[in-house]
Amino acid sequence: MSIVEDKGLSDVLKVATGNTKFKVTGRSTIMEKIKNLHARKSAEIQTSPAAANHVVLALDYLSSLANDSYLGVHAFFVTADWQLRNVTLDIDSNKQQHTSENIKEQVIGFMAKWQLLEEGSDHCASDCKAQYICSDNAANMVKAVRLLQANHMPHTLQLAINCGPKESGVTNTLAKRRKIVGHYKHSTQQKEQLLSIQKELDLS
Repeated sequence: MSIVEDKGLSDVLKVATGNTKFKVTGRSTIMEKIKNLHARKSAEIQTSPAAANHVVLALDYLSSLANDSYLGVHAFFVTADWQLRNVTLDIDSNKQQHTSENIKEQVIGFMAKWQLLEEGSDHCASDCKAQYICSDNAANMVKAVRLLQANHMPHTLQLAINCGPKESGVTNTLAKRRKIVGHYKHSTQQKEQLLSIQKELDLS
């Protein structure tokens, strides 16, 4: 946010707006607006998963450009009016080792915060709304979900889908098709010519 205090940004915006008296909103004001927006959205989101009868959680580790580790938690559920919803509940810094016990404790904290399990509970038994957890096939994730006593939904299906084309021998065919699509996607002239031919052949 320090960029808003940079004189160069102020000069550029004055030229861009044609207003020599243009004043960039202060850093503290922007930060306050961001905090208020976060609080409002958090309040909106918190009522949604908690009101659902069942919630599926998806867990995934990610690293920042600074090589800091974070655990992302996403929730999928159906609302009372049968609308499928998915929200990112948290992306929390994790400076501990990625052991199954640590992952379990971190997930328990998430679920308690979002009112997905009974107060004081340390597992996904019948009193927990998140009976299913989706993650990768890493041993620590698999064990963490087992410690939580939840049903594990690993990314096995996606892995199978990725392996399918390789095993069926259609990799080269798919590559040629991608190349054809890319040719028309990145050339306006070629795209217009293709549309013209389609119209002539009554294929549009």
